[in-house]
Amino acid sequence: MQKVNSLGKWKIGDKIASRFEVQQIFLGGQGIVLVCYDSEHKITVALKTFKEEYLFSEEAKKLFIREATFWTELGRCSYIVNSFYVEMFENRLFIVLEYIPPDSRGRNTLTHHLGNLSLPDILKFSIQFCYGMEYAYSKGIDAHRDIKPDNIMITPDKTVKITDFGLAKAFQEIQSKEDIISSGESSGLSVFQTKQGKKVCGTLPYMAPEQFDGYADKRSDIYSFGITLYRMVMNGQLPFVGKGRTDEEIQQDYEKLHKYEKIELPAHPLSSVINICLRKEPAGRYQSFQEVKEELQKLLLEETGEQVALPEITKLSIGDLINRGIALDSLYRYEEAIAYYDKAIMNEPGNVQAWNNKGYSLVNLALAAQKDSGNWDSWNNTEWSSINLGRFEEAIVCYNEAIKINPQYEKAYANKGYVLVCLGKLKEAINCCDAAIKINPTHDWPWYLKGETLAKLHKLKEAIACFQQVLKINPRYCEAWLNMGCIAFGFKAYKEALVCTEKAIKLNPDFAQAHQLKQSILQELGK
Repeated sequence: MQKVNSLGKWKIGDKIASRFEVQQIFLGGQGIVLVCYDSEHKITVALKTFKEEYLFSEEAKKLFIREATFWTELGRCSYIVNSFYVEMFENRLFIVLEYIPPDSRGRNTLTHHLGNLSLPDILKFSIQFCYGMEYAYSKGIDAHRDIKPDNIMITPDKTVKITDFGLAKAFQEIQSKEDIISSGESSGLSVFQTKQGKKVCGTLPYMAPEQFDGYADKRSDIYSFGITLYRMVMNGQLPFVGKGRTDEEIQQDYEKLHKYEKIELPAHPLSSVINICLRKEPAGRYQSFQEVKEELQKLLLEETGEQVALPEITKLSIGDLINRGIALDSLYRYEEAIAYYDKAIMNEPGNVQAWNNKGYSLVNLALAAQKDSGNWDSWNNTEWSSINLGRFEEAIVCYNEAIKINPQYEKAYANKGYVLVCLGKLKEAINCCDAAIKINPTHDWPWYLKGETLAKLHKLKEAIACFQQVLKINPRYCEAWLNMGCIAFGFKAYKEALVCTEKAIKLNPDFAQAHQLKQSILQELGK
């Protein structure tokens, strides 16, 4: 990935969701990675997403969430990058990942180490990789589909961490606006159609022959690993390079090479392993990474007298339990999320985040049930069913508990305020917003909630002041722009309303309410 100082709406030093301070930005063929300091948890994380053109529809976003959450649900493995959860920040989907820092020479992927590997290094990295893949398959992953050196992270202490589980599959299933090759970069993820009309995704130099026909399983990953192993042995050289002037010609050339071209290897202790991995027919290859690992362990034992063991996986930490809950929240599986928060609370009753997040899930359960009943206007509705009302009351108990544990936890005040708004207790809600704002005046959400609540009380000038403060903190808050537009529309300031509404649409082209408001404004302007 290419390191850049700014990209679209992000630059070094920006804060995402008033929480993640951008420290580094990396741009790849389809992906974007932001290295950020998470001020809430006091750690550095990596936020990963696709470029905007690949998340252009709600269906594409759902696919991204589904596949990325498979990665999150893998849990903890020493040889896999830990995926904490998938969440929407500022109208953009991100996977929140463990950050793998570079070593003293700036290296944190296998690509960086190619050309400088001893045989013991190659064997140890490869065995760790096999352990990681075995673990992923045991948890239900059918195939990675994009094994390559760039997706094998290496920590400063030389531990392998496999990344990007599920993303190739998500990218393959996302219905792109054009059914053509999406990337001409042979080193990046490409999507194209087979002659039979199947959509295929992968990185061309590493794709197994059958992937070009739209099929992939564990043995396809073994082939891709064989190409990677070849590069480790041959000082970074690829077994073959596709040629062509157009994307389509490059793809066709690689397909012929992978399907028919023989790979020549000089005499080397790993030649036999590589040759079996790279057999054209899946049935001729190793049938599992356990088989590959056993061969590699024998060679390592002969070479150094050592063996690589899989470190014992410790039980889920409190942080792991909470992150599992957040991941399930992103899939609208609120009951399951609450079960994880309850486990965290049982083990650590004073964990303020677990109480706050449980409240969040309870609120969403109530709102989802209200939506299913056909009465979805939560902001004005005060006639909740007894079950939903009970969940709101339980949520308030959770928020009160969080506040009792940490009176400076502004999120709990703001979330409690939201529940009070849903229940029509607007003045109490404003008090909660004010408490949150007093603790952290730079958090946009309490200001936004206060603005919406004031608007419901018809205190429009005060509401505008709140939305202006939101936009001062976060100019990308499209809902605040929409509400500014709504208020301006109410005052018949149509040109001002149009400016605000168009800003909301620019920030989120799928914002249906903004499009509806724009239509009303244009009608009033006679356009």
